Amino acid sequence: MNTTNNLGDTLFPAAGSFVEADYLAFLAQRVPKDIGTQLNGDGQPDLGWSKSIGIDDLMRPLSSHSFPSRELREMACILSYTIHCYMHALKEQPARDDPYKLIYAISLYLHCFVRGQGPEAGAYMTALGILADVSARLDLETRLQVCRFLGSLVPTICAEATTVSALLNEPAPASSALVALSLIVSSIVSDLSVMAENTMEGESVSSTWAAEAAYPTTSSYQGICLLRRCGSEMYGSSGKMRQVADRFLPAIEDGKKDGG
Repeated sequence: MNTTNNLGDTLFPAAGSFVEADYLAFLAQRVPKDIGTQLNGDGQPDLGWSKSIGIDDLMRPLSSHSFPSRELREMACILSYTIHCYMHALKEQPARDDPYKLIYAISLYLHCFVRGQGPEAGAYMTALGILADVSARLDLETRLQVCRFLGSLVPTICAEATTVSALLNEPAPASSALVALSLIVSSIVSDLSVMAENTMEGESVSSTWAAEAAYPTTSSYQGICLLRRCGSEMYGSSGKMRQVADRFLPAIEDGKKDGG
């Protein structure tokens, strides 16, 4: 992230504003009941070989509503293999794994990897890709929760990426997280816009708003004008969304051509 640009400070004013207890409590209600059995199987053989990390350690955040603060590097190492297996399964059997299990395991990995500064970055991009892809298919509350989680990691990634850690070996660590975050937010904007359009048709908004034009001094008409102006600034031919799309997609494509 460009430190000379205060946009980052505006978007992420406080690294501590994220309440991990809320996020983990939310996931605890959504993950499958047998998630312990599933994660134990998913983590083999690495989990079975570990002398310091067991399935109870991987499950504890769901009950304590707090991410771990110790053994982060080893936990990230164990989970990195699991993440790669999830990616393979998504390609071969897309419906095999529960989406909330994936979100939990990936969130735990990203926390351990970023906060523990390693030990290796092999699963970092894979984890972000799965998280963006899976989350975008779920309900609004889930997507918002994941956005808060990813947003809480960005300031830490920006800080840790300048230190001697595995983040140094990962191409564009902060921007990769921001791309995943922006894709999830975009899925929310897209779905809400479609829902708003369909609802407006059902409520005959066009005729209702047109009728208000006869009373230009009313607060209702002023509100309609404001909504229309904001909509034009955001979605118009020269609006923010079009401008962003014109820049953002080529940036991703250029990175792909360069092998990023």
